[in-house]
Amino acid sequence: MSGAVNSTLFGAKATPKEWQPRSFRSATPDADPTPRPARDRLDLGTVSSQARAPQSASFRNARFSAHAELVSVLAGAPLTTGAKGEGVKAVQQALLDLGFAVDGGADGAFGGKTAQALKNFQESQHLPASGLLDAKTLRALDEVAPAPGLKAWEDPALSPKAIEQPQVVRGKMSRVVVGIAQHRLFMFDSKGQLQKIFPIASGKRGTDTDPGIKVVDGKLADPSGLARQLWPESGGRAFGTRLVGLSWLDANTGRMSNSGEELHGTFDRSSIGTYASHGCMRLYNENIEEVYQQLKAGDVVVVRP
Repeated sequence: MSGAVNSTLFGAKATPKEWQPRSFRSATPDADPTPRPARDRLDLGTVSSQARAPQSASFRNARFSAHAELVSVLAGAPLTTGAKGEGVKAVQQALLDLGFAVDGGADGAFGGKTAQALKNFQESQHLPASGLLDAKTLRALDEVAPAPGLKAWEDPALSPKAIEQPQVVRGKMSRVVVGIAQHRLFMFDSKGQLQKIFPIASGKRGTDTDPGIKVVDGKLADPSGLARQLWPESGGRAFGTRLVGLSWLDANTGRMSNSGEELHGTFDRSSIGTYASHGCMRLYNENIEEVYQQLKAGDVVVVRP
């Protein structure tokens, strides 16, 4: 929606993207048209005993080893919607600790939100996005989940496969990297150290979120007035509690141009982790407020498929 933000804050005349959907695209938003290179695997022999509990014969990460139903998954009996138990809860908690949205939290009940979170995880690991907890998915989760009791950004021995890496653009480290298909936003400090991971909603089919290099061009601490102006029936709630405007950044020339996309909050919490927006990247309100505080004009935001 940065067309609206740019016109309001910076004088650039543009049509608000969020309310002017782009023409329908033939590719589904689940498709990732850009082949991704294989990432180096972490040598698990280097993981410190302080960061990892002793491993069982079946699992490397102790958070999974006590659950017989998960051992059965490795033997070829996948879990799907309707499953319940402590093993499901352990998987849900691992997904939450990796920054994926699991609406309802780790309740031990495998429902549609857990299936969506698994699809997002599978996208992040370049696995078929089935939403099933099969052996390959569980093995991948076992490899990249943080140590028990830790969030991904708290684990010094976290596998590099667990996250997207920051990028230097025109001599500046990107403060944010977004993975569209995995529905996660990675926040880094100015030196490239991971600070936090937030789940997001991205653009639905026909109004897809565009990958590329973007830059923060302004912020709104209270976007409700803009929401009432552009979307009256929303009652001022279309943008959540904060909004961060984004422009395209040409990495070669430094030229900025309207992207038609923003980072903003949402009152529709159930949309997080899905393809739901008109191109912007939505966050829970408590998360956009944290991102808003961290970012300033000129910070680089890299958006990847």
